Amino acid sequence: MIADCVVEYVTENTRDIWFSKNDIWHSSYAEEYVRDIFNKPSTSKELSKNEYDKFFSQPLEMLASAGVLKKKKENRINYYKVSDFDLLEYMHLEQENQNLTMNMLGVRLFICTTFFLNMHTRKYQCF
Repeated sequence: MIADCVVEYVTENTRDIWFSKNDIWHSSYAEEYVRDIFNKPSTSKELSKNEYDKFFSQPLEMLASAGVLKKKKENRINYYKVSDFDLLEYMHLEQENQNLTMNMLGVRLFICTTFFLNMHTRKYQCF
């Protein structure tokens, strides 16, 4: 779901753009998608702020941990940039392949975790 929103957002703008969870959260695509598919209240309603904060931020963090997105922090705000558009687009286009996609991300996370545990004193990037 969040992969869909990210693909739509970067396609509307540019693939090389840094974005925050709020950019995705308040995009017109996310507003329509969340309301229509999940039957949830509008993403712009103040009452649903806490729910949507987690709804958008947690998947973005998972995608960053898996190397699909790059992440940087500026002034306490996390910004993301697509680093593996092919995998992100695959997740976006192939809903029926969701289990395979999650397995691929799980393998990437396992490799990164293992690597970092073994090399905890050095700074390396996984992907």
